[in-house]
Amino acid sequence: MGITKSLEEYEKNVLNSLGWKYRGLKWCEFGNQGSYRNKIAKKIYEERGVLHTSMDLNGRDGALPIDLGQPVPSIYVNQFDVVTNYGTIEHINNQFETFKNVHDMCKEGGIMIHVFPLLGNWLKHCRYHYSEKFVTKLASVCDYCVIKHTILDELDYQMRKNMIAITYIKKKNSRFVTREEFSRIEGIVDSGDCRKTRNYTTKGRIKINRLYDKIEPNFPFIKIFKKLYHIAFSKGSKWNGEYALQIIESAKKNFPSMENINLTPYQKYELIYWIENGIKRKGREGNKMELGEYLDKISSIYELPENPEHAMDVGCGPYGGVSLVYNAKHWTLVDVLNNVYKDMVKRDPRFIYLACAGEDVSVTDNSFDVIFSTNALDHTEDRMKCENEIYRTLKPDGIFALVVHCRTKEQLNEGHKQVFTPELLLKEFSSIGFSPINYIIYQTKFKTFAGVFKK
Repeated sequence: MGITKSLEEYEKNVLNSLGWKYRGLKWCEFGNQGSYRNKIAKKIYEERGVLHTSMDLNGRDGALPIDLGQPVPSIYVNQFDVVTNYGTIEHINNQFETFKNVHDMCKEGGIMIHVFPLLGNWLKHCRYHYSEKFVTKLASVCDYCVIKHTILDELDYQMRKNMIAITYIKKKNSRFVTREEFSRIEGIVDSGDCRKTRNYTTKGRIKINRLYDKIEPNFPFIKIFKKLYHIAFSKGSKWNGEYALQIIESAKKNFPSMENINLTPYQKYELIYWIENGIKRKGREGNKMELGEYLDKISSIYELPENPEHAMDVGCGPYGGVSLVYNAKHWTLVDVLNNVYKDMVKRDPRFIYLACAGEDVSVTDNSFDVIFSTNALDHTEDRMKCENEIYRTLKPDGIFALVVHCRTKEQLNEGHKQVFTPELLLKEFSSIGFSPINYIIYQTKFKTFAGVFKK
């Protein structure tokens, strides 16, 4: 949240009511806060003579990279005159351990200053919200003395962005309540929104830093990646469902075509895949190299026609798929996310881009001389419908080139829902009306089928 003008005034009033001065106080700040004075809060406190410590897993601005959702190291227990939580705790998944840390780190006779998002305010900002009943009940259960309880409102925030500010005195050096006792305190509301929680790891943060440093300035996803860089990464920095949701929310703010788009779980998975792919493989050039390898496999078993009149790629991705490595007079590029990709990657004006699934290609029958599908058929919701659409849109005697990973049931995930074997593929395409010409099986991360069929 940062330290606003009214929060600073509230803090000064608390200290004045106790007859305390800033100088010499041992102070622990949860989170590395900024300030309305355009300075890092740590620098402001140090200029006032405070013996200042800040803790934030991101480790920025002089903060100790400590996970506040886990027990703090014992060297910080009973050490601080002041412990402040200015809009940090609501982002931490383990609420019991976080509040216990505040209690444990504060000295007997010390103060704990909290600023919480008031229930019904700061929607979509954090996972947890708090009622006034909670802050008073916490004081009662923990035997704290309340010295100042107020609402910070329109002085700093627009409507529905009010905060509860409350200060507790730790009267005695007693243990914190048990987890069970804490769970019975009413007034913490869990929204279940984990997009803004600090459940990433320091190791994961270092991994992301290294990726970030390698990104070229013209990397097509640079805007969205920069936006996401400072969002808490999910545990282990894995590209999982929670992180995909962060991608979507950020993308909606950055790219006009996404403002009114609702994506399926698969589409969210696919979008995050391409962001990861672009980071690791330098975007278009890396994708071109990968497609070149696929085309080499096809060319090793069949001589594709040179410069056909009409070609289509089903599941082209953001960069144009096989059109990067194979020449045709007219390309039609199909991908369900084409309306999203158009704002991220420069499109080739010579090509036709269709924003539709492979199961429902909006072109007439018998339109294409050659159709490609490379590493896409295993992403489909209804693969038989997609296979029939390929057959329908291919000209008589036309060529269909397929590359697909043959995943086992154990290797499926949110983005890869289809189990294939070479035998199954040959049987399915033959039943539709295709004649298998040739195929090979080779090993990458998965067993991979590369085959050519004729209509």
